[in-house]
Amino acid sequence: MSKYGTAADVRATMREHYSSKEWALMFEVSNDAGFSRSRSADAVAMNLWPSRGLRIHGFEIKVSRSDLIKELTQPEKCEAIAKYCDHWWLVGPREIFADDVLAKIPPSWGIMVYVPAVGNGTGKPAKTARLSLFKDAPFLGKPDDRETLPRGFVACLLRRASEADAADIEAIIEKRIQPVKDQIEDRIKQGIQNRISHNTHALKILEDLQKETGIDFGRYGLSDGVASAINAVVRSQIFSKYGSAAIESLSKRLKEFAQGIDELASYGKPEGNISQDVLVERPQPEDSQQAAA
Repeated sequence: MSKYGTAADVRATMREHYSSKEWALMFEVSNDAGFSRSRSADAVAMNLWPSRGLRIHGFEIKVSRSDLIKELTQPEKCEAIAKYCDHWWLVGPREIFADDVLAKIPPSWGIMVYVPAVGNGTGKPAKTARLSLFKDAPFLGKPDDRETLPRGFVACLLRRASEADAADIEAIIEKRIQPVKDQIEDRIKQGIQNRISHNTHALKILEDLQKETGIDFGRYGLSDGVASAINAVVRSQIFSKYGSAAIESLSKRLKEFAQGIDELASYGKPEGNISQDVLVERPQPEDSQQAAA
């Protein structure tokens, strides 16, 4: 398989280029029927419009440099069918027509370049494959100068015209749906990228939360208690009401208060090195205050 495309790719593109309204296109056409055949052309197309002379074009399809060079070592072999044609063409990717090869191509042969489909990576349909004229095929002579089409050759044309090549049909279908496949693939890639970005952002938030709370969510998961506490803080809108500075101050006071509780638990009574600013005077009942008065 050539890295520039296959012969089936080229045939599928030729079917679209030589449309059925103007052309009758046939592939693998022999020079004669039965055991008399000795040579075949990769394709033969006849123009169906009298205004364009009802001319017949013969084609050799080449998708590799080695195959093309082999063809050029015996260019006279094509004459078995070219003698019935008004134009003779080589069809293949531009890359195989290097300068040294072009110098060996007979001047009476034209060149049609196969341009493969190219995706654009934007999610839009890719550009479809096409044929591009590289060198025009000259007219090989007046109609009277060409040999009369023998019945054997006509029979080969009609046989190939009535047959549908399954590989060519499959290639045509693939060519038509490829732009849609490229578009779907681009959308899938974009969706995956968006999901990765979202998950990365969520993981960063979880890592920050784990760092601040000291809770190993990866080991213990998000318990109902922790989830409820986080939900309560969010619903309280405490950050929007008091601001981060006030929350930090409150956090500091709560830590100091917690330290005092720990000291009380350690010593059993409010003495020792208990921070005085965390001890709060306990309010007395109203009756006790009146009795004291």
